[in-house]
Amino acid sequence: MKVLFLTRFPPERDGVGDYTYELVSYLKKCCDVFVLTFGNGKGELINGIRVLRLIPRNSFFKGYIVSRLINVLNENFDFDLVHFQTASFTFDRNFYLFPLFLKNLNLITTLHEVLTLRQFHYLPFVINVYRRSKRVIVLSLDEIRILTELFRIRSSIVWMHHGADVNVFNPNVSSLFIVLC
Repeated sequence: MKVLFLTRFPPERDGVGDYTYELVSYLKKCCDVFVLTFGNGKGELINGIRVLRLIPRNSFFKGYIVSRLINVLNENFDFDLVHFQTASFTFDRNFYLFPLFLKNLNLITTLHEVLTLRQFHYLPFVINVYRRSKRVIVLSLDEIRILTELFRIRSSIVWMHHGADVNVFNPNVSSLFIVLC
């Protein structure tokens, strides 16, 4: 299976990018993974992950540019799906228009948080992505309720907790640590 991740990515530091790095590090064992992210127009290999730093940071037509990049990359690599990782204000509003121009690709979207009504100026753009996604992955039951009741999203919604690398985040915390907290 070939998967293109559309996301922020290290060395840029943020939760979504760090999460994606961990996710693709594991998925590369069973899938052919690519990452499309912001950068200098070059590709690189990071720990066996093909990172394509092709998205320009300053462009009003970012959504269209991203969809063109995805379509051209798909012509060359024939992706099985595009996996979009997003959270509030991760991307500019016009970035979220990219699904309008995708050609015959399965879009999966992971929401690291659902926008609220106070972010109303983003809602039409983000709801466009939710509705055009074949699957929407959420991290909590509250997000399912918000998507279905408030935003009327009818995509297949999947509830999945974030994973953790137990080699880095050890569940066997000493009792001394627990007492000190």
